[in-house]
Amino acid sequence: VAGFGDVPAGGYYTEAVQWMVDNEITTGTSAHCFSPNDPVSRGQAAAFMWRMEGEQDAPPHPFSDVAREYQQEPVSWMYDQGITTGTTETAFSPEHSLTRGQLAALLWRLAGEPDAPPHPFNDVVRSYQQEPVSWMAAAEPPITNGTSAITFSPDEFVTRGQLAAFFWRYKGEPVVSVDPVGAPCRIAGDGTPSFPGDFADPSLLRVRNSIYAYATNAWFVNVPTLVARTNGTGRELGDSLPTLPEWSEPGFVWAPSVTAVVDIYVMHYTTRHSASGRQCISVAVSDSP
Repeated sequence: VAGFGDVPAGGYYTEAVQWMVDNEITTGTSAHCFSPNDPVSRGQAAAFMWRMEGEQDAPPHPFSDVAREYQQEPVSWMYDQGITTGTTETAFSPEHSLTRGQLAALLWRLAGEPDAPPHPFNDVVRSYQQEPVSWMAAAEPPITNGTSAITFSPDEFVTRGQLAAFFWRYKGEPVVSVDPVGAPCRIAGDGTPSFPGDFADPSLLRVRNSIYAYATNAWFVNVPTLVARTNGTGRELGDSLPTLPEWSEPGFVWAPSVTAVVDIYVMHYTTRHSASGRQCISVAVSDSP
C-alpha cells in the first residue's frame, strides 16, 4: 500500500500511512519500506510533527545533542511552541525511542492542552501523562483506545505504524484514496548484520516486518536461512538447501526452495562455481509458488 511492501491493506495504520505519504510527512525508511513495527526516535517524531504542521520557522533550539540536519528545524519549532523542553536544559535526546506516554504529552501540548474527562486506563501513573492520555481517549474520533480496555501501555515504545495512526486521528481521520500498489520491501546489498555463523555477504530481504537473510557459509555445505525483526540479530530457521554435489557446473541452479512469507513466496536458490570454489545464492519473489 502507498508504494510500501510492508504496509498491508486493511491495517489499522493503512489509511494513516497513505495520508502521511500524500502530505509528504514521510517517504518511508527506504524506497519500498515503511517499517511500521520499528520504534520511532524522538528526533524522527519531531520531524513528522513539524511536517504535519506545515514546516514552520522558529528560532534555534538550545540543545547540544541534536546533530542531524533534518531535525534542527523540527526540534527548534517544538521548543519554540512549548511542545517540548527537552530531556534536560541542554539535551533533547533525539536518538532515544519515544514512548506512548511521551507522544501523548507532545500531541496534547500541540493541541493546546485541552481539558478532558479522566481516562479508563489503570497503567498510566505519571502525573504529566494523565491529562494527555485522557484527552486522547476522549477525543472525537478517539485518538487512542488503549492497548486494551484498561491499559494504555505508556512505557512501550511508539511504533511507526502507531505514530501514523495517532497523527491521522489527531487530524480527524482525513479521507484518503488508498493506493494498493506496493513493491516488495527489500534491504539490498551486503549489509553488516551480526547474524550467527560464518556468513559471507548476506543478502537481506525485508518482507512486511521481518528480515530474511540468505547467505552461504565458508564450508560450502549448506545455505542457512535466518529471520529477524531487525538487521542486528536473527534466529536461524535451518538449512534451506542441501549440500551441493562436487560435480555442479558453474551457473547450475540446484535445489530451489520456496518459503511462504505472509502473502508472497520467496524462492531462494544456489549455484556452485566449481572453478572459483564459490557458492552463490539468489532470491526471487512471486505471488504464487
